[in-house]
Amino acid sequence: MNINEIETFIFVHDQDIIIKYENNNKFSNLNDYKYVFLGDRQTDKLTNYTNIIFANKFEDNYENYPKMTAYSGWYILYKYNLITKKYVNLFEYDVVLSQDFTEKQLELISENHHTYGYKPYDVNSCFLSNPSWSNGLDNYYFKKYNIS
Repeated sequence: MNINEIETFIFVHDQDIIIKYENNNKFSNLNDYKYVFLGDRQTDKLTNYTNIIFANKFEDNYENYPKMTAYSGWYILYKYNLITKKYVNLFEYDVVLSQDFTEKQLELISENHHTYGYKPYDVNSCFLSNPSWSNGLDNYYFKKYNIS
């Protein structure tokens, strides 16, 4: 197992947050990370950044539905095959990572943990891969916002 098999997506809704984090090297301990910009706020200051995915640029996104922006980000990553590595992290922008996060993550992966949380304890099932949870979430939002 090596670090090149891990990629990270960080969900964010404000261009100034991305600029601040990049200037402060907030995620410098991650090997491969991209921001997923959610919502319809200004992005004019982000033209020189190459590590940003704009969720609202993808067809069939859910950006127009309140409280579905994070889900929209997950959805476009899956639907458009943007996850290219064997292991993936999905983080909100305000996550706080320990300096040794990557080393701990590599250790857990080498012990054959398939899904794990960062609290710091393992989880036994993945929310998105459990149909009784994810199908319920889909059905709730589709019904609530009249999406077919």
